[in-house]
Amino acid sequence: MASSSSATAQLVSIPALLARNASAFAASPAYREKELGIWQSWTWAETAAEIEALALGLLTLGVAEGDHIAIIGRNRPYLYWSIVAAQHVGHLLAHGVLIERHGHGTHALCGHDRPVKIRTVAPDDGDVVAFG
Repeated sequence: MASSSSATAQLVSIPALLARNASAFAASPAYREKELGIWQSWTWAETAAEIEALALGLLTLGVAEGDHIAIIGRNRPYLYWSIVAAQHVGHLLAHGVLIERHGHGTHALCGHDRPVKIRTVAPDDGDVVAFG
């Protein structure tokens, strides 16, 4: 029992659990979703690679460790992968996001924080990343 507790104590974050599962269950399905009637599936190794690419993308966009960000998206794997990617590189996620659209752009009110301007990343898809 002590070895089980010791192993579990090292898994203190979602990124740590992801790394463990990507190593132990690399070829096993991690995510499945039905898109337009067709099942899509990602293995643990594919999921870890997608999350790593998203994490590197956040760093490339200039979001630094400790920055607060808001991730807005549909209930799809990429939304949750983005959240894990943000945690993986040390970003703090804002909670309670309220989106308001004004004539001169879109703003997000994140909890009790000040409003932040939303910068569109993929305008065709409607995906956004908010920078404080």
